[in-house]
Amino acid sequence: KKNHLADPKDYKVFLADVYHEKEIAKNEYEINFWNNKLRNDTGSYVNMLELGFNYLHRFKLRGEIEDVKSADSLFLRSNAKMNFKNPEIYYSLSQNAITQHRFQDAYNYTEAAIKIGGAEYTTNLLKFDAGMELGLYYEASTKLNRVNTPGNFDYMIRKAKLEDQKGNLDKAIEWMEKAFDKVKNINKKSP
Repeated sequence: KKNHLADPKDYKVFLADVYHEKEIAKNEYEINFWNNKLRNDTGSYVNMLELGFNYLHRFKLRGEIEDVKSADSLFLRSNAKMNFKNPEIYYSLSQNAITQHRFQDAYNYTEAAIKIGGAEYTTNLLKFDAGMELGLYYEASTKLNRVNTPGNFDYMIRKAKLEDQKGNLDKAIEWMEKAFDKVKNINKKSP
């Protein structure tokens, strides 16, 4: 008999579409709602953004790359509508580029956000994420150190990634355990 890390009967139920059925139905409703709003007001950057975020959510539910591409198109259109002056749209573009493994684009979008006054915390995280994938380890480490505050989950999971890249597996695991301890009780109800 093979030793398995996990027993398939413990997780198979979560892989079935029925588990996600309500979430998928809610997401389809939102996509239809925002599509209709956008048809009625084709110039609304808010409608474009909301529809884009819902396409990204559907990508997470179903894994269809066309949803990521649709979101990207909507983010680019909304960015143009805002005259390229909204750092939050650049954050979305950067994160979406990372999802598509377009790391140089992600880096460039983050640079654009910085130039128009993007939040230092967010841009440091995005520069770390893109920088790690581009092999800019020193810069990524520098950006990560700028968000190092006690108990910071964002810092901990990225620190684990950095330690793993350096070959420090024990340290990487230690940081992941710290991050897990930080969030393991978030959804538990208190008595």
